[in-house]
Amino acid sequence: MKYEINGRPLEFPFGKLEGLAIYINGTDLPDEVYQTCDINFVVETINQKIADQGAIQGYWQGATETALFHGVSVFDGEPATIRNRKQNQPRLVNH
Repeated sequence: MKYEINGRPLEFPFGKLEGLAIYINGTDLPDEVYQTCDINFVVETINQKIADQGAIQGYWQGATETALFHGVSVFDGEPATIRNRKQNQPRLVNH
């Protein structure tokens, strides 16, 4: 946690996990993407791929997107396993 007291920056590390959120487009992709891509399959696959780093902790479903929230033990940018998965799941690609 980074914060400031009386203009002095402070940093206080705590916890063992960092947060990662993946937002999945729910409205703007071609219809065939939504017909052929199962979000439950995406969730299961991500959990399998990052099992040694963390797991999906929860989700939020809004009117235009779904967010998957992860707790990961090591976060250096985007975990390679998730980056590789995006290549095979159209809902995870930013169109």
